[in-house]
Amino acid sequence: NICLSMLKAYESQIVRHTTVIIGDYNIISNSKNSKPVFQWMESHNLKSAHHAFCDEEIGKEQKSTYYHQYKESAPFFIDYAFTNAEVKKYKLYAWDESGRMSDHVPLMVEIWNDNKGADNDGFLFADRYWSHLTFMKFKKTKGNNFSTPTIHN
Repeated sequence: NICLSMLKAYESQIVRHTTVIIGDYNIISNSKNSKPVFQWMESHNLKSAHHAFCDEEIGKEQKSTYYHQYKESAPFFIDYAFTNAEVKKYKLYAWDESGRMSDHVPLMVEIWNDNKGADNDGFLFADRYWSHLTFMKFKKTKGNNFSTPTIHN
């Protein structure tokens, strides 16, 4: 499982810092293949923003994040935002709100940085496919803002 391998590779950073792992996991939420990934997230105190904010169970989502081959008749929930920070705002856009520019719908997550870690950095792991992970490091600046990320591919 590529997703699980990537999580393990960055484990030391994830446990030290405020972290958001967001994107297309290519994992259907109610499949048996998804269990190891979701169990790993839970064991590392990473919560799904959607499931926490919408008070839904993984695998029992009311909305979809992806429409296979742009077909409304083939909806799936495969895009996630897991974080160890407090979620202040969350929105999963409706497909029509996005102008159907993609077969995925946008999702927005706003977090509160609890200053985890001595250096107050934050990490965001984001990519459309887990086979090419983008790793971004944010430095905390004055107030609760973050600087422009340093990107590592």
